[in-house]
Amino acid sequence: MVSLIELWLPILISGVVVFIGGFLAWMALPHHKKDWVGLGDEDAFFGAIKDLGIKPGEYMFPWCHGVEKSVITERYAAGPWGTFYLQGKRPNFGRNLVLTFAFYVLVSLLSGYVASISIPAGAEPMRVFRVVSVCAMMGYCLGSFPGDVFTGRRVRPMLACFADGFVFALITGGIFAWLWPGGAASLTV
Repeated sequence: MVSLIELWLPILISGVVVFIGGFLAWMALPHHKKDWVGLGDEDAFFGAIKDLGIKPGEYMFPWCHGVEKSVITERYAAGPWGTFYLQGKRPNFGRNLVLTFAFYVLVSLLSGYVASISIPAGAEPMRVFRVVSVCAMMGYCLGSFPGDVFTGRRVRPMLACFADGFVFALITGGIFAWLWPGGAASLTV
């Protein structure tokens, strides 16, 4: 069995490299450019939100709790339906970046943990790569899927995020395979 302490370097490096990859995916590459679209008349939308006194939160419409089934059926048939998140203030990008980095490190930590209890030191790199990549893929690709489906997220952005997660998982697996304790690269580190 390999100790998690022995895996601190691949955990940290994969977290950093995936964080940089996430930055590149969202800021430099074109596949996320059409994930979000603007509203047709933002001024009217802002006015409506302010006039209605909607507080920050997560909303779904039509709202079904405590409403008769026939009314719900009519509202869904008439449309529109959807979800939205309303934030009350400007996002704290520094905090959000730190939390995103922490998520990447957590996925690497948990992937490393599964590998540490299932793969011995000195194992073949491909075995390490497969186990860590699959674990990381579950963290990067599958976590948001149920929520995306139920909130009506479009398929294209879901697939773009899945593609990012697939690449991030391969990167994570590759770094662990390279730096696995007892392997050739671990002697030089």
